[in-house]
Amino acid sequence: MIIEGILSTRDPGGNVHLAAMGPSFSEGGRQLLLRPFASSQSWQNLQREPYGVFHITDDVQMLVWAALGIWPEAPPVEPACCVPGYWLRSACRWYEFRVTQVDRSQPRIQLTCQVVHAHELRPMCGWNRAQFAVIEATIQATRLAWLDRREVLADLQRWSRLVEKTGGEREHRAMQFVRQYIEQHYQAAREAGAT
Repeated sequence: MIIEGILSTRDPGGNVHLAAMGPSFSEGGRQLLLRPFASSQSWQNLQREPYGVFHITDDVQMLVWAALGIWPEAPPVEPACCVPGYWLRSACRWYEFRVTQVDRSQPRIQLTCQVVHAHELRPMCGWNRAQFAVIEATIQATRLAWLDRREVLADLQRWSRLVEKTGGEREHRAMQFVRQYIEQHYQAAREAGAT
């Protein structure tokens, strides 16, 4: 099972680095498989220090910011219990882990990780339709270089309608953030003469 969430690692200065990640969980939640891109900061951090924390959150804005790598404000964090790193105070639950196996044979690095500590602050009830729409729009926003502009804008319009119908204030703000990100990307492409 793949669960979308937020991965925290430490940069060379010991500061928290946050990125969206969708690991596979197995062994009853005692093991997870991460698949970062070889060019990612998360992978660079995990090569140097093979520990991290994976968070499950019900805050869709946090997922948007993590996926797009744009943080309007620094999220509150606390030192992890059993590994070098940090956990997000807004998380529903988190899993501290150590990397036990690395497979570089595929385009995306595969990291088998052993969970060494898990903690739940509150239950995660699941995503509603608006949150799901924001997540799908965000995933598409991370792939704009490869996707057809017309399809992206049509999907964005459809997902925006779902947020308008079923979302709360947080979902509306998150979708507006994604919409602005996509519009800025296409505006920059037009100005560069790339469309």
